[in-house]
Amino acid sequence: MRKLTLTIAICCGFLSVQSMAESVILNPYQILNVQSGQLYKAQILVENGKIIQIGSNLNKKTAEAKVINLPDLTLMPGLMDAHVHLMGNTELKGYAGIGESSQLATIYGVDNAKKTLLSGFTTVRNVGARSFSDVALKEAINKNVVIGPTMFVSGPALGITGGHCDSNLLPHEYDHQSEGVVNSPWEARKQVRKNRKYGADLIKFCA
Repeated sequence: MRKLTLTIAICCGFLSVQSMAESVILNPYQILNVQSGQLYKAQILVENGKIIQIGSNLNKKTAEAKVINLPDLTLMPGLMDAHVHLMGNTELKGYAGIGESSQLATIYGVDNAKKTLLSGFTTVRNVGARSFSDVALKEAINKNVVIGPTMFVSGPALGITGGHCDSNLLPHEYDHQSEGVVNSPWEARKQVRKNRKYGADLIKFCA
């Protein structure tokens, strides 16, 4: 039975970075209209990584396009997640996460971004990341260096000393604070301006 549903995002996994710049026609078993809930047969024309047209017999109208047949798959629009944390090894808990550098967290982020896209999420909002690693990942995706969803990012999260987004696991002898710690309105303004300066699309506040 043809019950496997696949988002259009996953279809991008069939395409190399080079082919993303070419004309491609996806030919699935059927497509889900999420507004009406109806399933229908059609083809999808993708040019330069963007969906240009959905219709019938597109392969006859665009003879130069590469056709990718997906006879067992149902396609649907990509999903969106408004609260994700792509950076870092998600299996690390508590004190174990302190030993993970921002550089290593970014490398894990590359893998997490690809997994997120291939799970069907084409747009995500990453809320909180050290050293603007989420900005770097977003730029790498936008430049087709790595594979991932469209990202809206916050950079370091803002919060008070001892708050949810401070580093509270170490004893006072180490006197370490997270980079987004602010304790007054003017400190908050300064950090917001810094985040925007270095590429943040949004600001995350912690209690």
